[in-house]
Amino acid sequence: MKEQGNLIGKRFGTRIVLKRMPNYPNNRNCIWLVQCDCGDISSVYGSRLKRGVSPTCTNCCIRHKPGTQIKHGLKKTPEYRTWRGMKYRCLCSTSASWQYYGGRGISIYEPWLHDFKAFYDYVGEKPEPKHLYSIDRIDNNGNYEPGNLRWATIQEQNANRRNTK
Repeated sequence: MKEQGNLIGKRFGTRIVLKRMPNYPNNRNCIWLVQCDCGDISSVYGSRLKRGVSPTCTNCCIRHKPGTQIKHGLKKTPEYRTWRGMKYRCLCSTSASWQYYGGRGISIYEPWLHDFKAFYDYVGEKPEPKHLYSIDRIDNNGNYEPGNLRWATIQEQNANRRNTK
């Protein structure tokens, strides 16, 4: 069993370590019970905590700010799904795409983080046919921010990749 020291009470991102958990059979990695600032409790390998791979829980990454309510009536729209996906890619280290977004330092304009309506008011409705468009950063090394976003087709996005510039 790998000894990682006592992590109880230590903070890693938005998570604080509560206690040591029993290891899974045939696994030498230490497992720790952690609580996120949002209240979510989960277990995480200590090595992931120490490397900064799991700084927040999945729910916290995409959840609205505590105490806020959705009042825009757009929760089931493709634009809302786009907003949630953008947040997931940039904020959740558990996202399969995180290394290309949050892992590269791509961030989201602060007023859009917890306010879908502010994001929607800027980007507007997806053009028709909606299934052909997705959000695109004009400067691939830039953030999700005003002046760097557009609705683009797959062909436009393929021409705007880092490896084709």
